Amino acid sequence: MAHFKWKKEYSVGVKKIDDQHKQLIAIIDRLRLSIEGREIEENLKDILRELDEYTLNHFSLEEKYFDEFNYKNAAEHKKQHQ
Repeated sequence: MAHFKWKKEYSVGVKKIDDQHKQLIAIIDRLRLSIEGREIEENLKDILRELDEYTLNHFSLEEKYFDEFNYKNAAEHKKQHQ
């Protein structure tokens, strides 16, 4: 599995959102390292729980920003979150 890391082209131009995207990428990469290191049984539950919790918090913040700043594609993007 290829290493997944942050690239400047992923930026949405909102520091808090970009920082959260970086954190999501870091969690996903920890999952990758666990799989490659054959340590998946020891780490899977904790990593998936963290990813689930972090993703829910992140989506909540994004959707709050969509509404606050009248993002024109808010409905479509919220549907993607679902």
